Amino acid sequence: MEIQPISSIECVLLHNRFSPLASEKITAHIPNLAALLGCRGDCHMISELGQPPVFTVGDYRITIIQENKPLPIEGFGGCLPQPITKMMMPDAEQRVANHTAHSFVTIARNLALRDYDITPSLDEETFENFVSTQDSLRAMTLAYQIADVMHRNNQATAFHWLPSDYLVPPQAFEQAGSEASLTSFFIRPYLYSSDGYINDQGPVGMVANGSQYLLPKPVIFKEANVSYEWMIKRSIQFIDMAIKADAVPANGAPFGVAEGEIIEVFHQPPEPANPMGAFMLVPRNVPEFGIKGGLHSILKEDVLENDKEEHVQEELNKDDPIDLAILNALRERMQEAQNPTPLPRVQDRRMGPRETHRAATFGKRKTFGKR
Repeated sequence: MEIQPISSIECVLLHNRFSPLASEKITAHIPNLAALLGCRGDCHMISELGQPPVFTVGDYRITIIQENKPLPIEGFGGCLPQPITKMMMPDAEQRVANHTAHSFVTIARNLALRDYDITPSLDEETFENFVSTQDSLRAMTLAYQIADVMHRNNQATAFHWLPSDYLVPPQAFEQAGSEASLTSFFIRPYLYSSDGYINDQGPVGMVANGSQYLLPKPVIFKEANVSYEWMIKRSIQFIDMAIKADAVPANGAPFGVAEGEIIEVFHQPPEPANPMGAFMLVPRNVPEFGIKGGLHSILKEDVLENDKEEHVQEELNKDDPIDLAILNALRERMQEAQNPTPLPRVQDRRMGPRETHRAATFGKRKTFGKR
């Protein structure tokens, strides 16, 4: 599957002490890790005076920076305020403020040597980018594995996955490695609510930030009265299912994991708020949370809204020209709510196309973390 092109895959490890992994050990680890992913060829180290070492293997050019200094807090401006960051790591700001050293893993294309296992059709403009699911997933997996080797050498207090701007504690990083896939580390759940409040009482939606680098479009969950954990878990399962099948379910098709569960899949077209479009997941029947209905049914929240509009209609006089105009507008709105064709809208500027934040400019680009 084609994805939103991404120029590089990058991961940052924050440390409380400086204990760099020797270059010869890195050179020994990389070919073994790459070979498990289908990358063939020897690992070569390019070392230029005053520059960080670069390792090449197969299709990849891997830059590893290990420095005895902290990264500027501005580089974390997009992830520190996020609700999911505070839920997973309440002391995230302290960890960022107190780290004294860091490691930076960057994987980009090795333009001098093409890996014949993956040969996407690239024009000159996108030749340097990762442009397919298989292409991106393999580079992400290698970046994770290299980060894991460095973590075992010098324990990190936090990990920053730059493609999705996700800041996680070491427990989450390690847990992802023990699961069937690494998607829980690659995807940052961005919680949203149309009324501006995120709590356990009202419906909440979620944007799987970073999913646009694994699937053709980002994955968005429509607001519903379900738990955060369930919504995050189903988004990850949806992404993994699509990757395994090398295809996304058709527009209007059902998706579900538990018995009796129905989640409708919408293919939302591009629009100003979401320039790539989106795969919108809408819970239609989820017994666990009391959501009852079937494919293409109306959500409870929409039914409540319709009830309000019907009550308003009863108070309007159809013989009055102004009331008649209001009635007609209400009927059009109700008809739209019952019609499954129009797709839900979510305004999230984080889904815009962008390049990742390179090590040399970390914390200096104003657009980073403020998409």
